[in-house]
Amino acid sequence: MNIYRPRKIAPLRVLAMVLRGMVALLREGPLLLLALLILSPVGPHLRVGSPDPRHRPNETRMICDYFGSRGRVAVMRQGSCPLITLLDRRND
Repeated sequence: MNIYRPRKIAPLRVLAMVLRGMVALLREGPLLLLALLILSPVGPHLRVGSPDPRHRPNETRMICDYFGSRGRVAVMRQGSCPLITLLDRRND
């Protein structure tokens, strides 16, 4: 009868398993990023058209139209309208 002796885990074998797991995640990365973009209420939005100044010409507020994962959004901003911005749609 043999005595039970636990096998030693080789550190290089553990490293290889971790690297294989990271490669598998990288392979599915674009799909995961797309799902995160659709499900997250906070996301990047692209400015559509030029900013529209409010009714008074000396007013510094602008109405900016953005397009993102949740559709087209009109946002009132102070100053200029950036081309790409992160908008939080939970506040609407």
